[in-house]
Amino acid sequence: MNRDDAINVILTTIKKIKNTDIKEKDYNSPITGIRLNFSSIELTYLFLEIRKLCKINFLAEDVEDYAFNTINLIADTIVKKTTQ
Repeated sequence: MNRDDAINVILTTIKKIKNTDIKEKDYNSPITGIRLNFSSIELTYLFLEIRKLCKINFLAEDVEDYAFNTINLIADTIVKKTTQ
């Protein structure tokens, strides 16, 4: 999956969870931060939906050290996992 497709999957899933529009300037904002304000349950739902939609399995190392913390970092992980 290319980066644009990964971003699209993330944004579509976020819209389904929070019904909010995300601007490109927010791609580096923490998902659980002030701007996006995801709860732990919403973040888990995002994780599970991305896993299902992209047909990938995440390992602990894929989400450690805040690697699942921003839209850009999530997109990087999706691209990495789908192009291996």
